[in-house]
Amino acid sequence: TTAPNVTTYLNTGLTSNTRYYYKVRAVNGAVFSNYSNIANAILAYRIVLLNQNVDIAQKAPSPWNSTSGPSTPGATFSNLINTTLINSGFEMVITKEFNGAGFAGVNANAVFPANVMVSNYWTDAGQTSQVKFQNLDVSKKYRIGCFGSNINTNYTTGNYSCNGKTVELNSYYNDSKVVYLDKLTPGSDGELLISVNTAIGSPYSFTGAFTIEYFDDNTPDEPVVNTIYIDAPPPGLMAARNIHLLTGVEEDAITPQALKAPAVIENDAQKINVYPNPFTSTIKVELQNARPATVAIMLYDINGKLLFKSNSLNAMKGKNIVSANLPVGLSLSPGSYIINVWIDGKMSKSAKLVKIN
Repeated sequence: TTAPNVTTYLNTGLTSNTRYYYKVRAVNGAVFSNYSNIANAILAYRIVLLNQNVDIAQKAPSPWNSTSGPSTPGATFSNLINTTLINSGFEMVITKEFNGAGFAGVNANAVFPANVMVSNYWTDAGQTSQVKFQNLDVSKKYRIGCFGSNINTNYTTGNYSCNGKTVELNSYYNDSKVVYLDKLTPGSDGELLISVNTAIGSPYSFTGAFTIEYFDDNTPDEPVVNTIYIDAPPPGLMAARNIHLLTGVEEDAITPQALKAPAVIENDAQKINVYPNPFTSTIKVELQNARPATVAIMLYDINGKLLFKSNSLNAMKGKNIVSANLPVGLSLSPGSYIINVWIDGKMSKSAKLVKIN
């Protein structure tokens, strides 16, 4: 039981790479509320920390990795160490530039060390900045943390997007909040692309740090349901806020009403079916597409190991059925497998199929 009016809980002594489940209830004397819905999270196996700084004097202490220079397109930061000081092999590449050092952030040790808090790159209104994380382990899933802080402008909100998911951060006098793009699956090339856009109405946004958490998670990818919209949420969708149970950081969530709403898939495919189930040697994907697209089918074992990737298959506007024949030399034991369907480079459908002889 927490103290009165406390809205966070720090759970210590946990095991990395393990999923934990939580539910909460309120108490007033001898009166108890009903329990909340169950929330769950996987504690990361490893974490990589990235400080975005122009001035080398603002280099962050170990185990942080620091850019220590301008955000030139093509700039590549290799040999990123994780928090155990081991080279992860990951790289960050700036694919679309940020601007130089922005307004200084809160200069104090807070959620991150002071040098990380105070340094940043900035993105103008109407500009897209972008980084690519590459050489990732495709058997893992990823949680990308996005952070920024500044003390000069009172409306400096940025949107961070990856794989159709978007989170929002206002960096004004921010010393505690990190927003997360969670349960990200890298492409078969081991890459994740993070786009940064300044929200409508903001003159700038500021990005001071990224964190890369990676972990084992064999559950299928969830439909993408965002709570960030250019204008207003669609009817029936309501934005809510919650507290990240493991970090105490407020982040975006969705209400039960939102979960019942149909997910919007970025590639405009309104319906995707994967069959037959069970299957033997051929996998088919039926989709109703709003425009021509390329489709790739990927097959994983239940532990997340990539076993097969089809060639890019062309789908025309309208109803399509594309097929992938598994290679004769690919020996699959009977059992459960995960099928991911990629459309125009974005993961758009995940399904569990059963293999039979």
